[in-house]
Amino acid sequence: MIKRLVQIILIMAVFPEMSSAQTGGEKGVVILTSSFPVEGVVIDDSLHNHGLPYRVELAPGLHSIIVKNPRRFDYLQADFFRMVEVRANEEIKLTIEFPSLTLVNSYPHDASIVAGGIMLGKTPMPLELSRYKNQSLALQKSGYDDFNFLVTDSAIQKSSIWITLDPKDPYASNHHDNEFKTEAWKERGIGKNKNWLIITSVLGITSGGIAAYYKNKADNAFEKAKRARRTGDRDLQAKLENRTEKYDRYSTIGFIGLQINLGAAVYFLLKAK
Repeated sequence: MIKRLVQIILIMAVFPEMSSAQTGGEKGVVILTSSFPVEGVVIDDSLHNHGLPYRVELAPGLHSIIVKNPRRFDYLQADFFRMVEVRANEEIKLTIEFPSLTLVNSYPHDASIVAGGIMLGKTPMPLELSRYKNQSLALQKSGYDDFNFLVTDSAIQKSSIWITLDPKDPYASNHHDNEFKTEAWKERGIGKNKNWLIITSVLGITSGGIAAYYKNKADNAFEKAKRARRTGDRDLQAKLENRTEKYDRYSTIGFIGLQINLGAAVYFLLKAK
């Protein structure tokens, strides 16, 4: 009897896999639950057409679990993905929550989205921004300045983010022979005469308003003068005719001011080119 026991011990020591063969069939259990509708479950590239809750037995080891989200095509939420370490005779419960996506877009389109020196893709592109919380993302496009932004909680909660890229200064250069060209470019454009354009525009609008106001008063006074003439009230007629002439002069001055300021605005606009 003792001899037989020693033989068994020696066999187990030399061939340990034989002792584990008896437990080879033991599995772990993964239970998937969710309050959201799902499209399907994929475990280790094998599709399981089950709704949730779903209980599945898996062999011990590392397994990939993907739960398909029916809303992934409208770029609102992504699929659920998790790597799970399964142990024999253990139960793992997973509550499925689909991560929200944010559509990162730019004008112009086709800008590279870069995180930590790695390109994630090109705009427009849906991203799970929660993965990059408190990190800086950069939008890069040839001919435009890079745009960097920090991924905050408010950015993560947005369904879309639009970013307008600024074109690079075509004359910008570190070479001394281009300094004059750069300064000349900066002095050109509407911005150079911006203040004069604002002043002449305001004065032109004011002059036009004055001209219209007094022209209306002159017309009213003239109509009253005609009625006084028909009634034979000469004194009132003369008074109203004088008032009409005065209002006409004011209207003419306002109209001239409108023309002068309009001409000045056009001049400054053309000079800016």
